Amino acid sequence: MKSKNFKITLLVFIVLSLISLGYYSVQKNTDYRQIAGIRDYDSEDISNLAVLCKVWGYLKYYHPSVVEGKYKWDDELVKMMPKVLKSKNKEDRDKILSEWVSSLGEFKQDTFPEINPDSVKMYPDLGWIEDKKELGALSTQLEKIKTARRPTDKSHFVEFKNGVGNPVFLNEETYPDMSYPDASYRLLALFRYWNIIQYYFPYKYLIGENWQNVIVEFIPQFINAKNELEYKLTLLKLVACIHDSHAFFCDNTIEKYKGNYMVPLGVSFVEGKAVITDTLIDISTINYPVKIVVSFSKGKPVMKDTLITVTEKNYPLKIGDIILKVNGESVDKIISERLAYTSGSNLPCQLRNIAVDLLRSDTNNVTVSFMRGDRTFTKKISCYHVNPVKRRNNSQKNKPLYQLLSKEKNIGYQYLGSSIGGAIPNFTITKGLIIDLRCYPNTKKIKDDRYLQQLFERPIKYVKFTSTCLREPGLFKYFEEYYTCNVKNSLSPDIHFYKGKVIIMVNELTQSKAEFFSMRFRCSPSAIVIGSTTAGADGDISWIPLPGNIKTAMSGIGVYYPDGRETQRVGIVPDIEVKPTIQGVREGRDEVLERAIELITKRDRNI
Repeated sequence: MKSKNFKITLLVFIVLSLISLGYYSVQKNTDYRQIAGIRDYDSEDISNLAVLCKVWGYLKYYHPSVVEGKYKWDDELVKMMPKVLKSKNKEDRDKILSEWVSSLGEFKQDTFPEINPDSVKMYPDLGWIEDKKELGALSTQLEKIKTARRPTDKSHFVEFKNGVGNPVFLNEETYPDMSYPDASYRLLALFRYWNIIQYYFPYKYLIGENWQNVIVEFIPQFINAKNELEYKLTLLKLVACIHDSHAFFCDNTIEKYKGNYMVPLGVSFVEGKAVITDTLIDISTINYPVKIVVSFSKGKPVMKDTLITVTEKNYPLKIGDIILKVNGESVDKIISERLAYTSGSNLPCQLRNIAVDLLRSDTNNVTVSFMRGDRTFTKKISCYHVNPVKRRNNSQKNKPLYQLLSKEKNIGYQYLGSSIGGAIPNFTITKGLIIDLRCYPNTKKIKDDRYLQQLFERPIKYVKFTSTCLREPGLFKYFEEYYTCNVKNSLSPDIHFYKGKVIIMVNELTQSKAEFFSMRFRCSPSAIVIGSTTAGADGDISWIPLPGNIKTAMSGIGVYYPDGRETQRVGIVPDIEVKPTIQGVREGRDEVLERAIELITKRDRNI
C-alpha cells in the first residue's frame, strides 16, 4: 500500500513539476518576445529602438567576435528588444547596451595606417558613436571597437565577389515560414536592411534624406504593419528610399498585389503622357468577349456573349493611344500614389517602372479610358496572365545584332540587346556607326569585340570604381581604373582605327552594364551620345535577403568617370537630347534613330 501511495505521490510531483516548468517556460518566452505583441509605444521607445538598431549593426560588422560568427546575431537582437523597451530612461538603456557589449569579450587593438584623402570617396558614417550626451559610457566602448583587430580576409556575414568587389551577404536567415513575421522580426528586417545600406551601399551619400532619420521614420511603420501585405509594402517603401534603379524587390505577395493579369501592350511615358508604344504578344492569339445580336424578340435585339479572335484592327487599344484612367483612377493619381513605393535612381526610371505595371489587374479585364486623336473612349479590355506576357521576348530583341543602314548601306548599326547573332558586316568602310544602347546588352551574342575596339586610337581611361572592405566597413576607396583597349596593341597591327562618326543612343532603358558600355564607347574621339538621360544605376548588384523569404538588391560598387563625376542617379547625360514624340509613336517612327542617321549623313557636324 505504501508503495502504491509513494508511486501516486511521485507521479503527482512529476506532473506538477512539468506544469510548473511549462508555465515558467511560457512566462520566460512571453518576456523574451514581449515586443512581439507591442501595442503602446512613444517617441522614447522609438528612440531606444533606433539606438539598438545602430549598435546592433555596428557590432555585427565591427566587433571581432561577432564578425567571426561566434553569436547567433539575429537572436541576440530579438533578446535585446524587450530589455531596451523596459529601460526606465536613457541612462538605463545605455547601461543595458553597455553590459551587452562587455559580454562579447575582450579584443586586441589594431594599428590603422594613414589614408590618402584623395583615395577616399566616402568615410564610415560613425559620428553618432561620439555623442556622449546620448550614449554616455557606451560611447567610449563603441569608439574602442573602431580600431579593434578584425579579420580582413573573411567574415561570417560578408565576402566580396572576386574580380568585382561588390559585397555578397552570407548567413542571413530569411525565415521562409514567417510570411508575416511578428513585430520583433519585422524590426529585424528593418534593422538588417538599414545597416547593410549604412555600411555597404556605395552611394549612401546620394540618398538625399539623412539615413539616420530613416530608421526613426520607419520603426513605427514596421511595428504597425497589420498583415503580410502591409509588412511587405512597408519594406518596398523602405527599399525605394535609397533611390537606386538596381533596388529590385522579389516577392510573390507583391507581384500578386500588383495583379496576376495584364493588358498585353507596352506603355511608356512620352511627352509626359502614358502612351501605348508596343505589343507584348501576338494580339491575334487573344479571344475577346463581345456581345452579338442573335435574334429579335418583339422588335428588340437578343444579345449573346461570344468570343471573337482579335486582330490589330478590332483590338480596343492601339499604338499611340494615350492612357487617361485605369479602372476609373487617373494616371496622375496612380503616379503620385506609387512613386513612394517605386525604386529608381531618377524620375524617368521610376516612371519607366510604373509604366510596366500600369495596365495590370487582379481580374482578367481592366477598364481603360484613353484618348485617340481628339476623341476619348472608355472600354473594358481583356487581360492575359502576367507570367507569359512578362516572359515574352521584347520585340526589339528580334532586331539583328548587326545591320547596314541607308540606301547606300554606308551606315553601320548595332543593337546590343539583340537575341539574334550573325556575321559582322565590314563596318570599316562605313561613313558612321550607330550603337543602340536603349536596352540591356546581350553579352552572350557580342562574341567578337574587335570592331568595337577599333573605336579607340589609343588607350584612354574611362571609368574608376569604389568599394569598401572588412577592416573598415563604410570606408569606400577608389580601387581600380579601366582603360579602353588600343586595338593595335591588343589585336593585330593590320586592324586600323575607325575614323567614321560614332553615335551612341541611350534612354531610360539604358541601365547598369549598358551605362558602363556607354561610358566606354563615348571615349571614341568622334562619338556623340544622343537620346535622353539613362537609369542612373551603374555597377554590379548585391542581393539582400530579408525575413519573410524576401530578396532585394542594391548597386554593390561605385562607378565614376575618371575625374570623379557621378553616374549614379545622374545617369549618362546625352550630348544631344532627343526624345520620342506621341506623333512619332503613332507613325511608327524611331525619331532618335532618325536623328542619329542625320548626324552621320549631314556634312556639317557642328553641334
